[in-house]
Amino acid sequence: MYKITRYNGNFEYSHLLDLDYPSKCSNVHGHSGKFNITLYADKLDSNYMIFDFKILSEIVKEIEDKFDHSLIISKLFYEKYKFDDLIVNKSKLVVIDHNPTAEYLATLIADYIKLKLEEKKIVSITKLVVEFFETENNSASVMITL
Repeated sequence: MYKITRYNGNFEYSHLLDLDYPSKCSNVHGHSGKFNITLYADKLDSNYMIFDFKILSEIVKEIEDKFDHSLIISKLFYEKYKFDDLIVNKSKLVVIDHNPTAEYLATLIADYIKLKLEEKKIVSITKLVVEFFETENNSASVMITL
């Protein structure tokens, strides 16, 4: 089995979590998120690669642009508190289906990469791993079999 890893995708973001227990994380706070992407394949393609690093870097840039300097909140929280009334002009708000935890952000990134691989008709990749660092010491990973 072969693997390649693209390190240090990153974006600055703020979020808050709608939790069922008291937590400081229920307040708006920010992070310097970083993520690594690892792709696995059983064999190399006709160019003797798993996937072109340049194309992978372009996908990483798309992810960074979507989330960088944004406030990320869940759809439920958005609807519950009518965030439209609270957002200052030109704020970048990203509304996602679930709580913006490190685990769920890793999942969103992995799902986006999977979609891009499907669009490019890449079939040789068998597994995709995204590790998302919410802080320097805390990360969450998701592994998807393709």
